[in-house]
Amino acid sequence: MAVSELTTTQTTYRVGTAGRDRRPVAGPGGKGPAAILVAHGMGQQVPFETLDDVAEGLLAEDRRRRGVRSSPVARTVQLGDQRLQRLELKLGGQGGERDVHVYEAYWAPLTEGQVKLRDVTRFLFSAGVNGIRAARVPFRRWLFGMDAEFPAPVRTVIYLLVALVVLLSLGALNALIVAIPAARAPLHDPPSWLSDGLVQDITTILNVLVTVFALFIVTIAVAMRVSRPNRAMGWLSIAAFGLAVWTTTAAAITSAVVVAYHARRPPEDRSSLFDQFDAGFFRPGAALRVFDGAFDWLAVTLVALLAAGLLLLWIVRIHGALNKDVTYNPKTKKVTKRVRTAFMFFIGSLVALAVVLISGTGAATAALRHGLAWPLTVAASAAVRWFLIEFAGDVAAYVQPQVVDRFFELRKAIKEAVWRTAHAIYSTPDYEDIIVVGHSLGSVVVYDVLNRLILDREVGAASAPEIVPRTRLLLTFGSPLDKTAFVFGIQGPGTEVGAARRALAASVQPLITHAVRPPWVNIYSPWDIISGALDYYDLPDHANRSLVANEPDKAATTLLAAHVEYWKNPHIFRAMLDRLP
Repeated sequence: MAVSELTTTQTTYRVGTAGRDRRPVAGPGGKGPAAILVAHGMGQQVPFETLDDVAEGLLAEDRRRRGVRSSPVARTVQLGDQRLQRLELKLGGQGGERDVHVYEAYWAPLTEGQVKLRDVTRFLFSAGVNGIRAARVPFRRWLFGMDAEFPAPVRTVIYLLVALVVLLSLGALNALIVAIPAARAPLHDPPSWLSDGLVQDITTILNVLVTVFALFIVTIAVAMRVSRPNRAMGWLSIAAFGLAVWTTTAAAITSAVVVAYHARRPPEDRSSLFDQFDAGFFRPGAALRVFDGAFDWLAVTLVALLAAGLLLLWIVRIHGALNKDVTYNPKTKKVTKRVRTAFMFFIGSLVALAVVLISGTGAATAALRHGLAWPLTVAASAAVRWFLIEFAGDVAAYVQPQVVDRFFELRKAIKEAVWRTAHAIYSTPDYEDIIVVGHSLGSVVVYDVLNRLILDREVGAASAPEIVPRTRLLLTFGSPLDKTAFVFGIQGPGTEVGAARRALAASVQPLITHAVRPPWVNIYSPWDIISGALDYYDLPDHANRSLVANEPDKAATTLLAAHVEYWKNPHIFRAMLDRLP
């Protein structure tokens, strides 16, 4: 959102109480302002980023409908015992203009640094095993007073199988990448079978793997920047993803075959396995050597370009044109000597290495040039590790409430943080109309919180506000609710005991047990492997009232990246404005 469009204020107002601080705004028919509560998804979320995305999308859709340009107002308010920040908008709803206050349920800092790679690995493995085991029988779930039966989702099972295979393959490759350099360290003699031929074969495999990964990343990057919808690029991204998955699996299997081959060879035979296939017309061994040479040249060229880019960035930062950080003192107009020396040494080393690798000759240079796939694979592995921890890690910590583990308190803290914000909003009498929005894992959190708010009202908890009649919309998008219900749902045996356990689990979820519930819209994309239609929140024959409206977002058409493309498309903002009384 452009800074010029944002009006800010530090004034604190106490809303929903008597006194001169109260600022009720009446809309058509005497209605006060509406409230939108949005919960962000998994990953590293910046404070107020989700607020900004929602406000910008709503204003753009409102401007498209009415041709009226308005600016948001940022304000800090006191709702009960909660001090919250919000963006105040003027939007056109059904019948006229309406004041809308947008709040954010921010919980990202609670998970920072709490999840390790082993937690994510254990989560993915258990999800795969549980899902495959559950797929052997029909899926059962207690809904609206009956034990409903659903067919096992074939697509989810396939996703889980692919995830398991890729996880095991990456684990094997990572172990190999670490073990071989450690065994060939100069401090001790390597075993006789760990020959130059084996290293050459593994290097060729890594060259192929890095090339396919680079192709996949470029395909996704291009697909994200073309106009929407673009199914051709979507199918191309699927093909690139399938190739990456197949190559990862094949690389792990081939590496195991190569190690076994060299372990069985006599010590004097240190030749490459791939060179043994040069007999015949096609000569695949020679073709692989040509590929290795082309890969080395391209990788070295890219390293040189990267070094030049970093050098240019460093020069620009010296002049303070991009970022006045610790490398530049705007008062003295000088760069810190220690930082400057370190940067110059780093850039100089990269440039020198690139020049030597491109133009040099000899055994040492050849050894350096033929082996860049190793550090590139390590870098790719580190990127995958970061992605798994930052994104899948949040899911691993939250979606297994039936497991007693060290994340119990973390799950409780996340729910409590979001509940406090939601309770403060619902406890404000000015808000007759409230929309609850959840993206990705945030949809799971708001589902739990909304269930708790409804139960608090029903059991007569102190200060429990009215929930269902005031909730005009529960909007979920990019939601894994169906997948988590299937993978981690309580199945039990096909007996009354199993049904009783499922009924008890559903008893704390009035959204799937009560006939009357808020209108629920779920937006998903077939290109988003995390989300999907929510089939397990209505009876199989759709005999219950207030069905979940599953709506595909036809503009989110990039494989994997579709999970965040919802924010760029008008579908979610249309859904909110359409249901704004």
